[in-house]
Amino acid sequence: MRTFDIAPFALPNTPAGEIWFEESRDIREVVVHFNEKVPRRIGVFYLQNKWPRTRHEEMRDKENPAAFGWVELDDWFNSRWQQAKVRKEVRGRTVTLSFKGLRADGIDGTHEAYDVAFRRTMAVRLLVPGSAQVRKIALYTTSTAARKTLRVELDAGKRTPGKSVTLSGYNARISRLGSLRGAVSTSPREVKLGKAKTRSFVLEVEHMVPSHPYCGDAGLVTFHLEHDSFTLSLEALAAQ
Repeated sequence: MRTFDIAPFALPNTPAGEIWFEESRDIREVVVHFNEKVPRRIGVFYLQNKWPRTRHEEMRDKENPAAFGWVELDDWFNSRWQQAKVRKEVRGRTVTLSFKGLRADGIDGTHEAYDVAFRRTMAVRLLVPGSAQVRKIALYTTSTAARKTLRVELDAGKRTPGKSVTLSGYNARISRLGSLRGAVSTSPREVKLGKAKTRSFVLEVEHMVPSHPYCGDAGLVTFHLEHDSFTLSLEALAAQ
């Protein structure tokens, strides 16, 4: 798996042609699928404020956490739309827009050595003529796509209540559910629990390995039980 599209995890009910997130993401590529021919003129804008002058991944977060806690963050309300310089690659009805080096955007305070080929932002805006022709927008970050297989053992300590377990993900896709004992997968996201003394199942998860701790790409898997739910961080699981 070479890429992982983060667009499905964007905020709902945003204006047409705009994709917003809860936190800043390091977006390296925008892929737009059209119903018909790709238009010649396409503009890509992103919300910009503190970054690139403030770069959290370069700061002494663990050495001086008290000071790091006061470092500024971008937000939805005090940023401005900045046009990005992009390279375009057209294949049929699809265009891939990859960002040029950051210095091409002409943002004051950009360090000469920080000519990165991504844009750290909370939102992307696409300007195209005939926007109704846009079928799908996909966004890809600097983080590497990955796949994990998790084994889930139920009835640990006391019997797991309920008749089923439903799963969902953020920055993560459940690609397969499999039965081990006492549990049967009835859909790609649900496991029915039997009456065996011990029950377990496996799930395959597509996710990302975050390029740094503050890129917002960590995968989360939520287990929905009959009267409760809990969320598992794939990064925390790997670290522990």
